[in-house]
Amino acid sequence: MELRWLIHRNLVKSTRAFWPGTVLDVLLLQGAAFIVGVVQLRERMSGVSVSATFLASNLTDLGWILLSPAVYFAIYYFLTLPRGSFSYFYLIGVLVCWWSSGLSYVISVSTIPPQAQLISTVIGTLILGAFLHGMSPTIRSSRGTFLEVVLGVSYNRWAMEAATIGEFKHYYEYKSNEIIMIYSGIGLCNMDRTLVDNGDDSLSVEEALSFVTLQSDFNADSCDRYSGEASLILFCMGLGLRLFAFGLMYYQNHKQWFQIMGERLWNKVDKVIKISSAIEYVDDGRKRLARK
Repeated sequence: MELRWLIHRNLVKSTRAFWPGTVLDVLLLQGAAFIVGVVQLRERMSGVSVSATFLASNLTDLGWILLSPAVYFAIYYFLTLPRGSFSYFYLIGVLVCWWSSGLSYVISVSTIPPQAQLISTVIGTLILGAFLHGMSPTIRSSRGTFLEVVLGVSYNRWAMEAATIGEFKHYYEYKSNEIIMIYSGIGLCNMDRTLVDNGDDSLSVEEALSFVTLQSDFNADSCDRYSGEASLILFCMGLGLRLFAFGLMYYQNHKQWFQIMGERLWNKVDKVIKISSAIEYVDDGRKRLARK
């Protein structure tokens, strides 16, 4: 019972790194990025280069992205004393801030009414951070469903996996069996797909052999690949959100040019395959049938 309580306590400690503190930190960061995005929009409308405006905003925003997780973890780390290194948790915090500010850029340049953009950012962050973090509902229970896709875009789902793996590896020497079962129950380290589970409470021979085989190969570094992938996914999503925001800004600034080019392309295609003629022929046929 004592061992089970300690495992539960350590799991709670690792997740507290991201709720509620990091979620609130993300909201503050997104508010700042939202303001930057609005400024970008006004500067773009005044004729300033889209590329220069966007790049300058991202570079100046990096200071807060790097500073805010350091401030938060400077307090959290010495209060909870996790076994993972400060630099490891700090890196995850930076990636979370990187993702969240990217989302703010997208919302700030989107077609969402300005008066609703900030609340949209807050609601989106709360849903993805506070509710869709991969613990409840678990990653395992979402396998093969649409919820798995939704969890895939949640920053907290990937941050939780990276933080939990990074913390639990320091308990491997005397809690390896418990760690395997926790990972399997949640769906971390792809453990739910590695272990055989017949779906009932009884232990079958196949399940026992699967556990013994995994246990013989499992070590403290076995899940490093998955924590690295989670960190990489966070970075790529933040980068993708920024590229998408830049694309929106560029399109809005050159909307008329895109419309002209679209019309020219349509005319060229129409000359080759005679789409307009076919449409006119169909319309004439409908009119004739209507007269009859």
